Amino acid sequence: MNPTSDFDEVGRSPKIILDAVLKWKFHKNFTLWMGQTKLPGNRERVISSQNLQFVDRSILNSEFNIDRDISVQLHSEFLAHKALLRFVAALSTGEGRDITVGNIGGFGYTGRFEFLPMGKFSSNGDYFSSDLSREEKPKLSLGFTYDFNNNASREGGYLGNFLEDANGNYLHSNLTTIFGDLMFKYSGFSMLAEVARKKSSVKNIGFASGTAVSAQMGYLINAPKFKNVEFALRYSKINPDSGSSLTEIAEYTFGISKYVKKHNLKLQTDLSLQDISGNDQLKVIYRIQTEFSF
Repeated sequence: MNPTSDFDEVGRSPKIILDAVLKWKFHKNFTLWMGQTKLPGNRERVISSQNLQFVDRSILNSEFNIDRDISVQLHSEFLAHKALLRFVAALSTGEGRDITVGNIGGFGYTGRFEFLPMGKFSSNGDYFSSDLSREEKPKLSLGFTYDFNNNASREGGYLGNFLEDANGNYLHSNLTTIFGDLMFKYSGFSMLAEVARKKSSVKNIGFASGTAVSAQMGYLINAPKFKNVEFALRYSKINPDSGSSLTEIAEYTFGISKYVKKHNLKLQTDLSLQDISGNDQLKVIYRIQTEFSF
């Protein structure tokens, strides 16, 4: 199949719209989502960029996340004694955000399950970084996501370049992505850990495939002179498969944050060292930002 000019123009246009979704809670335990929004992927991606513990997300997220798509999603949750169970199922176009003309591949199928054995976090704290609520009792959330992108033509499935052969025909692969993650918070301490696996059914033509791990933890100080100052550490590693478009990278990050009005007003800075395969020297990244929202 040769690319059409209409689809090609849309595929290369700026990604202007991020979220445009309708939500209908038709039952106390079920909500239907329709439109373009984040798929129920890894926890770090679903956490809003406003609510991060560091200036930016990890390299696991940048290479493995499944981001947004035009989809229909069914969200549900159930109480089981003191525990909470959540389920999400999504059917999406499989092409990624802001592509509304043509579908050169198949559809995307995503499912996510979460288990909160100690009940809900305060203020939905399982979906923002840092223990800003200072949980009085330990809280834990375990998550698992499975995503299948049928006949994907982008190197990452929902993200990345469209891959073509020498004649301009689109290349296709079935991409399977699996995430496991946990969020733990207690008395100012927080931990987020994730593992990811992306597998391509076609080898050695540039689709993303490999494994990754990421773990971060922080402590929010409660002492008068340093109140709501947080120190945090993160380690992330990418291990690509043979023939993958990915590069082997290990990243070490140290961050400091000062929360004035929680995530609505804060100052953050972090320092990262990247050990990139094939490079003799470490790459140094320093970032600083302020966040103000209302």
